[in-house]
Amino acid sequence: MGPLIVDSLRAGASVVLDFAGNRVDERARVRSLAEAAGAAHVLHFLEIDEEECLRRLLMRNESKSEGLYFASTTEAEFRAICRYFQVPTAEECLRITRYGG
Repeated sequence: MGPLIVDSLRAGASVVLDFAGNRVDERARVRSLAEAAGAAHVLHFLEIDEEECLRRLLMRNESKSEGLYFASTTEAEFRAICRYFQVPTAEECLRITRYGG
């Protein structure tokens, strides 16, 4: 997907990646794609605790029946993903927009 992302950014399109920001190495890779395209980047970071994230996820799962989402994520899957999460830091040289709970 890297070349497609770079080409899309060079063409002036915005690209949103929602599963490429949990770890430092993933974020570095995404930043390198933006830099290769000469495009700006921003990481949108929700500063909320894990339990609030889970509560929102479970609410989202319930809305699946209303046609808003195509799949559900279990609590076990959520917990497994959270084990790998690393909070973004200034040392990563990212443009970060932070949002509170």
